[in-house]
Amino acid sequence: MYEGEIIQYDWGGEGSWDHSVIVVYSQQISPTYWYPYVAAHSDDVDNYPFSSYDYGDIRFLHITGY
Repeated sequence: MYEGEIIQYDWGGEGSWDHSVIVVYSQQISPTYWYPYVAAHSDDVDNYPFSSYDYGDIRFLHITGY
């Protein structure tokens, strides 16, 4: 995940995407793994670990062609 890309959460796992956040920072954990931090307005978070949300399902939207 790169800065500006989107992560969406399905809170209950029922198949609807309930919340979207924007990746604002990616920390390199290993040569091939970057850990994304996000910003959102529902709880007013910035540089928040993306995995700290309690969710049933998650999807990562990679943006190309800009």
